[in-house]
Amino acid sequence: MRHVLLSCLCFLLLQPTAYTQHLWGCYSIGGTYGAGTFFRMDLGGGNLTRYFNCGVGDSGSPQTTFLPQPGNFYYGMTVSGGQYVRGDIYRFDVSSLQYTSLFSMDTASGYYPRGPLYKAGDGNLYGLTSNGGANGLGVLFRFDPSTNVYTKLHEFDGPTGQYPDGGVVQAANGKIYGMTTTGGSAGGGGVIFSWDPATSTYLVEYSFSFSDGFTPFGTLTEYNGFLWGLTFGGGATGNGTLFRFDPSTSTHLLKYSFDGTNGSAPQGNLTLGANGILYSAASQGGTDSYGVLFSFDTNNDQYTVLHDFDPLEGSRPRGQLCYASDGKVYGTCFNGGANSFGSIYSYDPVTNIYATIDDGDFTDGGTPYAGLIEYAFTIGIEETDPNVVRFFPNPASRKINYAVETGALPDQILVYDPLGRLCSTLLPVTNTGMLELEPGCYTLLIDWTDRRSSQRLVVTGE
Repeated sequence: MRHVLLSCLCFLLLQPTAYTQHLWGCYSIGGTYGAGTFFRMDLGGGNLTRYFNCGVGDSGSPQTTFLPQPGNFYYGMTVSGGQYVRGDIYRFDVSSLQYTSLFSMDTASGYYPRGPLYKAGDGNLYGLTSNGGANGLGVLFRFDPSTNVYTKLHEFDGPTGQYPDGGVVQAANGKIYGMTTTGGSAGGGGVIFSWDPATSTYLVEYSFSFSDGFTPFGTLTEYNGFLWGLTFGGGATGNGTLFRFDPSTSTHLLKYSFDGTNGSAPQGNLTLGANGILYSAASQGGTDSYGVLFSFDTNNDQYTVLHDFDPLEGSRPRGQLCYASDGKVYGTCFNGGANSFGSIYSYDPVTNIYATIDDGDFTDGGTPYAGLIEYAFTIGIEETDPNVVRFFPNPASRKINYAVETGALPDQILVYDPLGRLCSTLLPVTNTGMLELEPGCYTLLIDWTDRRSSQRLVVTGE
């Protein structure tokens, strides 16, 4: 996959200037109104541009990672925005720099969301609130971006979990999976749950106990047919665990126990890099007890500390990491840094070089909870509504599903390799289908009689 990713980087650099890769993120405090900022920086760091100051109108403090959507929009959530100052679901237009609050959270609906929105195969956005609902213990919800209708799917009650602190993911079986930090039937250590959109069924899949991990934070990561995650505590020494969950059998397997010296108390997600290696950070432990950046090789269960954090460069890392097209890992530290407002960093797995690429402050924003994403908004050619037809997963192993989510079926889907050679032509006759490709990077041109949409696709071969 490393070769594929490097080839894709060259592919992106050789494409027309309609695509310019950037890192996008948000700070949770600071800026003009003190409630945080939205920003963009160059891939690799530098040229940080503040795009929006939170705290004006219905906008509040952002603590969740952006979700890009068709039309140069980002969707996300805040913990203090909206009409009732309890959080909101928003849309941010990158073209006009316009923030629109789409739904205001309150006690009944659920409030204080701490994880990102997730777009499922049905076109709806799914997410979690850590508080509120009928029992005050948080809510699993669905949001329809076409109608702005918010629907509570499950109100946590203790036995079925409580106080989630993360997001959800849709597995290959079509079910939505997530975690809660406490509750369940095995000592209150939290649960893994599923929601079946087809049957509207909520199910506790697994209850955590202290021995196998306690208090899971973050969002599960799907890889190779399994869901991978982290717990804040529990395990062999009580410092947290890394685990694998099999959704086909609802079985949990403890893969690694943190011991303090190699990190403890992870609060983020696992991010898939090259060759089946997962990356994340532990918020505590390590040489100076300020957390560590680590990798876990799923091929041989090898755990490696990559970097020990310290207060000067940034400490208490949390949020999801971004494995970018330049082969580097990007992340955020909640505390520390030159100004004590946290920091943004990069790590190169090839050279083992760690670098601070931005120090938070109160003027431009600081104290980041959320992770970064790499995204290229269009600034020229023919792309229109790139997710009208959705291709998933992306990156993919070899087989890629597609779904026409809105509007008419396209007349054809043309698949081109990096040299501009036509590899395949699809003539869709239904809203869903599948294609199989060799490892590499591809441009997909989706044609209707009156318009054309283009997308990028990475196939790893793993």
